Amino acid sequence: MKRIIFSLLFDSGNFILSRNFRRQRIGNISWLMNNYSFQTVSFGVDEILILNISPTDEFDASFLEVLRAISCSCLIPITAGGRVTGLSDCDKLFQNGADKIFLNSLLFFDLPTCRNIANKFGSQALVAGLNFSYSNSGFRLHFANGEVCHADEISSHIKRIEDSGAGELVMQSVDRDGTSIGLDLNVIGVLPPSLELPIVLMGGVGKAEHVLQGLGHPRIDGVATANLLNFIGNSLLETRNKAIAAGLDIPVFDLSIEL
Repeated sequence: MKRIIFSLLFDSGNFILSRNFRRQRIGNISWLMNNYSFQTVSFGVDEILILNISPTDEFDASFLEVLRAISCSCLIPITAGGRVTGLSDCDKLFQNGADKIFLNSLLFFDLPTCRNIANKFGSQALVAGLNFSYSNSGFRLHFANGEVCHADEISSHIKRIEDSGAGELVMQSVDRDGTSIGLDLNVIGVLPPSLELPIVLMGGVGKAEHVLQGLGHPRIDGVATANLLNFIGNSLLETRNKAIAAGLDIPVFDLSIEL
């Protein structure tokens, strides 16, 4: 089935908006809880993705507190990651409410540890992340240390992700991040035809039609948005209802059931 995913970006105690990976502070966990009803949000999305992008080399207690608070506010699955270096970090995330672990840099710099994580927790609990952009020379992948690889190298990095044991792949556009101009669907064309991992696309969502366009692509299994301002109120639920009305293969929730 297709999925709608709501993403939250956490940086040094605050949630942020991002545009082309440049950051703008929005507010802390109190601001989030005061402006969002996660019971309402949970009716509109299938998962929440929480990424710690703080400049520190590891996540601190504040990120774990935020993760725990959000997990206690809703019953939908949570993927959490950022600054994960090994099994002990995964244990902390799971203990504080995560259902799946998101990895990015570790996939390219410590593949054995990624395999250990997949072996311990299962492929279904491991999500791989890739950041990409586009230029005249074609698509490029971006890594946390500033390294960039070009289109002819993408297949080898996808192979590393498959070898890691990851169960799905989240691809985020650097160019379209925070722009609200729509998803970059063209990146699907540079992926190896043999790739069987579910693919979630992220970067550029600004309205419901962008979500529907992504979910309508036969190779895309999910669309993620971190656009807090455009999706305040009931917009996520309205987007879901439009996806259902369009006949997309997305779970239908019975909102008449009282929890």
